[in-house]
Amino acid sequence: MNADNRIVAERLTRVLGRRYAVKDVDIDWLPGTITAVIGPNGAGKSTILGLVAGRIASSQGTVGYGDASNNTVPRKNIGYLSHASFLYRALTCRENIQLAADLHGMNDSSRVDEVLGRVGLAEHGNRFVSELSRGMVQRLAIGRVLLSNPGILLLDEPTTGLDEAGRAWLTDTLKDLAQRGCTVVVVSHQRGFLQGLATHALVLRRGRPQFSGEVTEAGGWDGLFQEYFGS
Repeated sequence: MNADNRIVAERLTRVLGRRYAVKDVDIDWLPGTITAVIGPNGAGKSTILGLVAGRIASSQGTVGYGDASNNTVPRKNIGYLSHASFLYRALTCRENIQLAADLHGMNDSSRVDEVLGRVGLAEHGNRFVSELSRGMVQRLAIGRVLLSNPGILLLDEPTTGLDEAGRAWLTDTLKDLAQRGCTVVVVSHQRGFLQGLATHALVLRRGRPQFSGEVTEAGGWDGLFQEYFGS
């Protein structure tokens, strides 16, 4: 287990105007685990990822990394996939990944080819992003996130645009990364995808935590959804 990839938060809170987007959320996400952040629309799921990734400032509470005493966001160790792809439509797949590599100070061009192959786009490297299907754009965006081999992965709706084969590929990829010591956190509305992937869950409702822990503690996925979503 790589302790550098641990994430610990205490009473994490984000206020927007007169309402709480997130309130008093405690987190202890360990390396080698895959956690699903679930809840209805507006529950604060994306806000949690943004807070942990350091993209959003907290109103109260703290986030620690590694030994939990380090409150500096380890940006080079965090792979963050948001709703935006952060890809340039006027560039090719290869140029997009190469640009990301340059920004990370990576000079090994073979790494670009490796990433394109890993996400199933080896034969599409010279195609412009504007020419790609939505699923291919998502694969490329995931490739951009995986480029630097981050130890912490924060993924917001990563199955967007992916077909059944793409979701299966993503499941296998994330499980492999977790086995290698990554801390993986996924926001998704795809219940079937989560059931085959995550062993831990954080349930939010109106920004407040309802459950946090191993899914088995809630009676498995069926028990968890029945208890907190009535289905």
